Amino acid sequence: MRMQSGRNGLNDKKQSQQKDLNLEDKEDQLKQQKKSSKVIQNALQNEKQDK
Repeated sequence: MRMQSGRNGLNDKKQSQQKDLNLEDKEDQLKQQKKSSKVIQNALQNEKQDK
């Protein structure tokens, strides 16, 4: 039984690390989306100014 609990402890650690990585990925994606939406907005504003 002891081996089992030790293994589960390792699995829990891995899962929590994976969760942290997923959160970081999501934050990066949000930052990228904000950047790209700003670029698009700027482009639209430039087009309006050109007209």
